Amino acid sequence: PRDANALFRHQLLDHLEAVGFEGAPRSRGYDEKEERFTFLEGHVAWSKKGEPEPDGVYGMESVLEAMHLIRRFHDAAAGHPIAAGCETVLHGDLGSQNTVYRRTGPCGLYRPFGFIDFMLARPGDRMDDLAYAIHQYLALGYPENHKYEDVHPSCIRQCWDAYGLDDPTGLIDRMIALLRLTQTAGRGADVVPLMRPRPNWLRSHSIVAACSLNGLELTRQSTRHLPRRGPIFRRTRIHQIPGLPRN
Repeated sequence: PRDANALFRHQLLDHLEAVGFEGAPRSRGYDEKEERFTFLEGHVAWSKKGEPEPDGVYGMESVLEAMHLIRRFHDAAAGHPIAAGCETVLHGDLGSQNTVYRRTGPCGLYRPFGFIDFMLARPGDRMDDLAYAIHQYLALGYPENHKYEDVHPSCIRQCWDAYGLDDPTGLIDRMIALLRLTQTAGRGADVVPLMRPRPNWLRSHSIVAACSLNGLELTRQSTRHLPRRGPIFRRTRIHQIPGLPRN
């Protein structure tokens, strides 16, 4: 149904169609009762509860292709009057649950093709969209993903590089701030409890993530000016730094 953001949302989709960005539904207008969009054919993650995702939906290759697609989306909106003087237009809820995947290549693996659900679209800073997207696509802080926590910092760096910005300073802090905002926004009892462990994971791993983002080896020297707190100092398994300070 129509909401207060409908006009902006349809203007954005009209612009994306005009500039040839294929990875979004097309606006077909709206009235007081409903909005009309074209159907973006493909598979949406999480759409069939209890069933495994098709091959290729998850995995770093797919995540990195999503980062490329996000960059194309942001670039398509940047500099247009719809951005209202901001850097670009944000999707506002990027993640695999709002990504349409299609079969591609000789192996028939599913890869990101486009995005749906532009309900939260708004002008803003592209790093806000990117920070939230990296966190969502990597599913940081989910209990079932703790077995991957040692590689997540390097995955964050790979996502940043795939998007293609220069200076990652502040990305981790931006992630934490956005997730705190999401928690307190009250987006629904079925969503907010799932968000609770995520900022905590980032806070406790922020030193490793910050070092990885800035191309630093995790050493006492590189962490000297970073906060010395959190369980990461007690369970660093990749680098095993002698003498790394404890809490």
